[in-house]
Amino acid sequence: MDKNIIWIASYPKSGNTWVRSVLCSLFYTDDGNFNFNTLKKINTFDRPFYFDEVTKEKKISTYDLTTLAKLRIKAQKIFNKKNTLKFFKTHAANIKIDGYDYTNQETTKCAIYIVRDPRDVVLSYSKFSGLKIDDVVKIIKDEKFTVKNKENQYFTHWSRWDYHVSSWLIPNYPKIVLKYEDMIDKPMQTIMQLIMFLKSVGVEGVFTDQKIINVTKSTNFTNLKKMETELGFEESIYGTKFFNVGKKNQWKKDLSIEHAQDIEKSFAETMKKFGYLN
Repeated sequence: MDKNIIWIASYPKSGNTWVRSVLCSLFYTDDGNFNFNTLKKINTFDRPFYFDEVTKEKKISTYDLTTLAKLRIKAQKIFNKKNTLKFFKTHAANIKIDGYDYTNQETTKCAIYIVRDPRDVVLSYSKFSGLKIDDVVKIIKDEKFTVKNKENQYFTHWSRWDYHVSSWLIPNYPKIVLKYEDMIDKPMQTIMQLIMFLKSVGVEGVFTDQKIINVTKSTNFTNLKKMETELGFEESIYGTKFFNVGKKNQWKKDLSIEHAQDIEKSFAETMKKFGYLN
């Protein structure tokens, strides 16, 4: 059976939607110019309707973590049988629950993982959700942390920030890591890196020089922020701006020394691996 699932995985507020915007512009537009409607082409995997075909039952209103865990691989195998390339967004950690994989090399074609300095993640999620910094620091350090969607229909296990990162990078499937900071500093180079990776795993597309230029310009954070201001953005579920600042090292000005040190102590090894600590 061919493997057709490509994961776009990240801890929340790390650039997942930004990368989705790039991929949608590359694969689902003719000229590379992004628009919000194309984002619907890449959905979040952990939604009840993706499991209806597995259960063969009437739609279940609520899926707890254990129920979802039992169904995920079965649902992924059904997608693979359809022989159609499928990008899936996820913020879930790729961690076993009750012995069941979230995903594995048997169903995954490849994974695109986006990583961001956790000190900036904390700030960004606090502004997005309205939660206090103290509360977000507790969340990002909680290996058992689970969140419900706004309709309380399904549950997603985020785990700790460092466990989340390693959970997607350890399994034996093709993978690429994109740094949020590189998307800011060298967007076209990062997009080219992504294209070359996808080609290496057999994912082809029409990527002309002009299309790549258009993708780079139209998915620039400033442009995405402008589009949200003018058109609104349905994924901004807390009534705050989804595309807020889009800068790196915000923590140096806006995060307390105590919070920064707490995060650094908790995640030192992984932060050093990605150049966030010396």
